[in-house]
Amino acid sequence: MNKLRIERSKELLQNTTLSIHAIGEKFGFCSSSYFAECFRKYTGCSPADLSFQITAPMYKDRGNISQTK
Repeated sequence: MNKLRIERSKELLQNTTLSIHAIGEKFGFCSSSYFAECFRKYTGCSPADLSFQITAPMYKDRGNISQTK
């Protein structure tokens, strides 16, 4: 049962801007920490890690803007 909830939560992490807490709550996890624990057990990474992997490419070049005089 948890595996199915985790698979569905991965879809939301990838396709929405909902918070990790809101997604965990939506799938019936009693706390963010328990959601993260179960997520890590089934995926090998935390929900925050997955979320970062998705959003990081959008921001990777923003901090590397060089200024020329």
